[in-house]
Amino acid sequence: MFLKKIRLVNFRNFANWQTQFAPLTIFYGKNGVGKTNLLEAIAILSFFHTYRGRRQYEIIAFGQDFCKITGEIFKEKKRKYSLEFVQTHEEKRIKINQVAKKLSKNIGFFKTVSFWPESLQIISGAPILRRRFYNLLLCQEDFSYTAALIEYSKIVVARNKILWQIAKNQSPADQLLFWDQQLVQYGQEIIAKRQNLTKFLNNILPKTYQDITATSQILKIEYRTSVAADKYQQILNANRDKEILYQTTLFGPHRDDFTFKLANKNIALYGSRGEQRSALLALKIAELKYLEEKTQDKPILLLDDIFSELDALRKEKIANVLQEQQSIVTTVDTAAVPQSLLAKSQIICLEDGKHR
Repeated sequence: MFLKKIRLVNFRNFANWQTQFAPLTIFYGKNGVGKTNLLEAIAILSFFHTYRGRRQYEIIAFGQDFCKITGEIFKEKKRKYSLEFVQTHEEKRIKINQVAKKLSKNIGFFKTVSFWPESLQIISGAPILRRRFYNLLLCQEDFSYTAALIEYSKIVVARNKILWQIAKNQSPADQLLFWDQQLVQYGQEIIAKRQNLTKFLNNILPKTYQDITATSQILKIEYRTSVAADKYQQILNANRDKEILYQTTLFGPHRDDFTFKLANKNIALYGSRGEQRSALLALKIAELKYLEEKTQDKPILLLDDIFSELDALRKEKIANVLQEQQSIVTTVDTAAVPQSLLAKSQIICLEDGKHR
């Protein structure tokens, strides 16, 4: 996977801007000039969605009706593709090689792994952020997971409506039978794929964490699902009255959580910020390896201001990782970047959405 060039039109602070990339590209500049916005635009070409802000159309520059991101990428033994994403105030759409495509079927056509300052919330934040991490990773390489997740989400909404109607005596309880069957079918598929991903990550994380930190501590993920897949229907039956009382679906993968444990302790509760940051770095390296193994292609690594809080040992470890695939990095000050990496990089100064 290789991103050759990108063009941004009316995207946040970029009015009409384009650039080309090398195997290693470092963008530097003051805070607020658009470094994070640039990485966000690249990530949008993977997911056709932004997770910065509450509304998708907020990526459109103020006073404009649309924004457009176009990229030229190479994959599948250097085959070239053009990828276009357009966001208006009402909708978003994509084209691959000038042909309109369905968004949900092309998530991960262009694969990236991202590290943002707020990514630390995957380790220490709310469960929804860890579920999102799993969902985004699996959706990049498995369309059947994407399809199951979409259907499952629709079923939960429909089932919650039925539960509300039953609680208000507007529907009979047997209305749930059809939705229960659908919930179990897609829920079991999601749980199984998350279990397989957890197993893969747990084969990578211990040694990766030890390499990053030069310690012998073992990092693992514990998958905590709200329902055993083989007892899903029984649990729904046993808790029917409770769900009607609360008028919501209480069991299923939408309630899952994943605990990161270092030396068998929950790192979110008992880990230092340095340990949490090292755990996140190990997780991102494992994510790279997972996508490479499943797709036989190396994803692009996006790192936003990662070097500012790392010590010399971790900087050198990450510098080695950056050279294993195309990597695009931002920093406020190039002095924070190891000299060994600067010597091999294309370095671009960014000033308020423009090259200097």
